[in-house]
Amino acid sequence: MKPSSANTRMPLAVLARLLLSPPEDLLREIDFANLDLGAFLRQYANPPEAVDLELRSSIREDAVVREIARLLMAHTEVQIRVLDACCGVATLPKRVLRSIAGEASRIAYWAVDRDTGCIETVKSQVEDFRAFASFTLLQRQAWDLSGLDEHSMDLIVLNNSLHEIPPHLYPSMLGVFNRLLSPERGQICIVDMETLPENSPEAIAITWGGEEVRRFLCAGGFAPEVTLHDKQMTVYQAHCRHAPKGIREKDMQHEILALLRQKLSVAIAERQRIQAGLLSGSVDYRAWLVLTGTIARLAEELSAFGPL
Repeated sequence: MKPSSANTRMPLAVLARLLLSPPEDLLREIDFANLDLGAFLRQYANPPEAVDLELRSSIREDAVVREIARLLMAHTEVQIRVLDACCGVATLPKRVLRSIAGEASRIAYWAVDRDTGCIETVKSQVEDFRAFASFTLLQRQAWDLSGLDEHSMDLIVLNNSLHEIPPHLYPSMLGVFNRLLSPERGQICIVDMETLPENSPEAIAITWGGEEVRRFLCAGGFAPEVTLHDKQMTVYQAHCRHAPKGIREKDMQHEILALLRQKLSVAIAERQRIQAGLLSGSVDYRAWLVLTGTIARLAEELSAFGPL
């Protein structure tokens, strides 16, 4: 049973503002009494929740563990310095400690996140990380790492986070990462999913394929190695050595813009296809809502770049 017009007026208005003011007659077709759809909407609108370590696709952590192990083996006489640029609730350093606990005393670990809730959670567990040579927790954005020494990091990790970061900030963020990398042995490790699970959408997300990531990294002056791994969702790993000539931020911006325009065209066409189905009686509200939000995010990002 559909809710009355009076009861739906406010939710309809809110959704219209959030989702690019789509036709209200289409929104009226959504059954807000449907608890399954309501749960989906709440999940879509809220920030993504941290997933328990045991439930995660371990390839994302294991790619980083392997790189840390390689550094430890290659440089047996020195301390390895790791920067976890979006640490969340610190699942990655926990995985590191579980995997290479005997060498943890040679690792200096910086855990960075912008979210107060994540930072407070990690603070409450700080004793769990005492096996590291040092464990430094910073509340920062990934592109705001002032105060850290240039050329000081052996490994900078962006784990399951790129899809949450606004693309117009990628060039400056990667420029900061490159300045922090050790020219001799430093490496950036980006690990993420090509697509998000259908039942776990994120309103802020813009996902990338591994080939797309390779393209904008190359445009910026990196020489990335990108590999794909089939899990529940396809996962890509991108590894970049220090770029000695610095990052070509404008070139990277142009490549990202071109990719965003392609994504926008595809999303608009797909939303139109689904909307035609909705109007003809087919029900696929979830896909329509996600695509509408994706179009809004893509348009917002294109606008954020401004004139180049």
